Order: sequence, then C-alpha cells, then structure tokens
Amino acid sequence: MGEKLWEKMQKTADVLHWLGKYQERDAIILASRLMRAKGIEEMDEWENFVTSQEKLFVAQGKGHDGA
Repeated sequence: MGEKLWEKMQKTADVLHWLGKYQERDAIILASRLMRAKGIEEMDEWENFVTSQEKLFVAQGKGHDGA
C-alpha cells in the first residue's frame, strides 16, 4: 500500500517550513492530524468527510459562506 494522504501532507508541511510559510505549515499539520485521527487515508475519504461536515454545519443553522 502506498503512502497515506496525511503522510504526504506531513512532507508538504516540511517544505512549507523550509520556505518560511509557518502559518500555512501549521494548518497543513493540523489537517493531517485530523485525517490520521479519523482514519482518513485517501483523497476521496477526505472530500467525503469535509462535505459531510459542511452539510452538518449548514443544517445546524450556523451559516454558509456561499462556496
């Protein structure tokens, strides 16, 4: 089995650190940690998770940004 998506994102975070993009690096690290905690390994799983969370957010009446 190949690399998990969150593992690839950790490597991306390393590059962002090297480029001095610290806030962006931290955001990538937090997203990759959430993926690992949720057992998300592939892009389609990540997309499904994010979509379900967006729908839940809207259903709870917390607003929508128009995206």
